[in-house]
Amino acid sequence: MLDDVPQNRHDDAGWFRHFRMTKYLPAVTTKFDAAMAQTIDDATASKAVMTAYAAAALDILLHMGTPPKNIAADLAETFKLTPQHFLLLELDDFARLSSRSRLTLGEALHDAGFLVHDGTVAGFRLPADARRPPRIPQPKP
Repeated sequence: MLDDVPQNRHDDAGWFRHFRMTKYLPAVTTKFDAAMAQTIDDATASKAVMTAYAAAALDILLHMGTPPKNIAADLAETFKLTPQHFLLLELDDFARLSSRSRLTLGEALHDAGFLVHDGTVAGFRLPADARRPPRIPQPKP
């Protein structure tokens, strides 16, 4: 199946398919939590999962036609992602995984308030007319 867990934990394209091909959208956060628990002992695999999940979430929102100014709020509400989850992730990885152009994704991220420096997400500033993202409860240790 297209949404099966990849055999190689470092395969960000496999993780992207795993998340992106989820038939029931609310289940994608459960898949992400399970993938992160599975890779918690391997920083490289965890980064592959985080990159793939962020790229899949962004791709889904862009596919649905979410206005860029509301992307941060929709990432939080639908995918439990804050702008901080995107820090240090690479624009080129997002483009490669989602098969979207780097320019299109860069413009969408910029319009959403993400600051990209040399292809890396380096910060976030909520656009003035955007909905404020809800707080995401932190898991208890």
